[in-house]
Amino acid sequence: MVCSQEWIASLLQSISYLGSLIGYMIMSHVADNYGRRKGEYISWIVCIVGQVIMLFSFNVFMVGVGSFFMGFGANGAITIHYSFFKELVLGKTRERMIIAIQLAFSIGISIVSLLSYFIDQWKYTLGFFILIPSILAMFLFNRVEETPEFTIK
Repeated sequence: MVCSQEWIASLLQSISYLGSLIGYMIMSHVADNYGRRKGEYISWIVCIVGQVIMLFSFNVFMVGVGSFFMGFGANGAITIHYSFFKELVLGKTRERMIIAIQLAFSIGISIVSLLSYFIDQWKYTLGFFILIPSILAMFLFNRVEETPEFTIK
């Protein structure tokens, strides 16, 4: 970027964080009132829409809109994931699973950062290493069966 326009990069990062904050509040409400699975699915769709907008963006405004939706959906999905593990995993296994998820997330972010260093075009990194896995994760999550209800006879 030109030195006089460095503020644009900071603004785009702030827009992503704003989307994360709003996504955290709204998607938590959706998950609590309409179901975790529906909230998770909506989060993935919003995140993928943001990724597609960014992938096909041609100006700074579109990058900002895509960044907002990516933050909105991704943070909502992360929050709902933690809710799933807190509700479904019991005992000390819960702590281990949450730590494993955080490690996997950190390793994934590190790999994407490393790929971004070696690949000059950020749109290729976004398209191949973020968008495609997000679509696969959304479809795989949709295939997960609901936990059966336990009844006492």
